[in-house]
This record gives sequence, C-alpha cells and structure tokens, in this order.
Amino acid sequence: MAIQPIDLQVMFSQLDKVGKEQATLREGAAIQRAIAGDREARKLTETIESVNPAAEGNDPENAGNRQLERLREREGHGGKEDAPRDKTKKTADADGNEQYSMVIDDPMIGKHIDLEG
Repeated sequence: MAIQPIDLQVMFSQLDKVGKEQATLREGAAIQRAIAGDREARKLTETIESVNPAAEGNDPENAGNRQLERLREREGHGGKEDAPRDKTKKTADADGNEQYSMVIDDPMIGKHIDLEG
C-alpha cells in the first residue's frame, strides 16, 4: 500500500499539535516534580518548627536531681581544680517531700572574655 499525497498533507498538518502535546507532557512532569519538592520542603519545615513532646528521660522535674547526681559523681572521681563547685541545700515542703536546690560556683566564669566577637 503506497502513501498518498493527502496522507502526507494530514501528517504534516498534525506535526505542530504533536510537538505541542509533547512539550506539555514534559512541562507537566517538571511541574509535578516541583510540586512534590515543595510538599517535601513544607513537611520538613513543619517537622523542624514543631514542638516535640519530651522523651521519658528528659523530664524537667527531675533534671535538677540528675544534674546534682552528676556533680556528686564528678566530685567522687577527683574532679579538676577548676571544676565548678556546687552548694546543695536539702529542703522539705509541707507534704514532706525532699527537694534539692543547688548553686553552682564556677571560678572560670568571666575569666576569658572574647572582645573580637
């Protein structure tokens, strides 16, 4: 079966439509990738800026007691001469619960001041 001139005419007249279609498909794929990237960036930003619940070990009520225990352990292992000294006070509230309050005195605070920034 031979190609007729009318077939060639129809084929060449449709070439511009085929080219536009192919360009639209390529642009569509690029747009979809850009949208997916924006979604991922937004999701990442939300996770970074969100407030996460504290883990079990990070209980703020017991943080002072954990720091006090660490300081006591360091003293027991013969700390350095420049190590911070702590003063602990044991108090009891009306319910009879014992609470520790501590003041840390670090002799190195204020000794090294960076003026250059």
